[in-house]
Amino acid sequence: MELDITWAGPPIDDLQLLSKLPDDLTKLLKSVNGFIQFGGALHVRGACQKLEWHSLRHAWESTDAFHRHYRTVKRSDVPFAQSALGDQYFIRDNEVYRLDTECDEIESLDMDFKTFLEEVQSEPIGALNLEPLEEFWDQGGALEPGQLLSVMPPFVLAQPDTKYSYRAISSLDRLRFLADFAKQIRDLPDGATISFNVEE
Repeated sequence: MELDITWAGPPIDDLQLLSKLPDDLTKLLKSVNGFIQFGGALHVRGACQKLEWHSLRHAWESTDAFHRHYRTVKRSDVPFAQSALGDQYFIRDNEVYRLDTECDEIESLDMDFKTFLEEVQSEPIGALNLEPLEEFWDQGGALEPGQLLSVMPPFVLAQPDTKYSYRAISSLDRLRFLADFAKQIRDLPDGATISFNVEE
């Protein structure tokens, strides 16, 4: 399978991690240690310690680990990739799962790791639900390695006439915001009023 890579990760410097990963993911990382595709549409993490935003171990085991912040994520779920918006992709029991990081909801995509990558190669925007990224590109925006697309207001608050604001921010900042937001809203009843306090 040929990959359209925008950015490739540095050489592997976390060999111990590879022994914990599914075979297909290990094989991929040995050929290219994580990568970004299609101008930021998909980021596959690598066995890397120096770049926190690219480190699979950081996403899996650090204080930022998804299982520490999302009820629907298990400690054993392998957080191998993310979309430009910060939605996460995990390997669980040899299936790929997608986490909606705004509202702490996870779903099986009913495909394995290899099939997931093939689907993304053929139709990245549709496969990853990235119409907002296309809008951002149309406005002249670009994502640099280590950045994700910030969207305000969050999609879960959308109304029929909602106008969205997009900007590129640090991927770790985006993920921490989403985890905190999901934690604050997940127990609210449908129709609850939500207000934002914006701080510099």
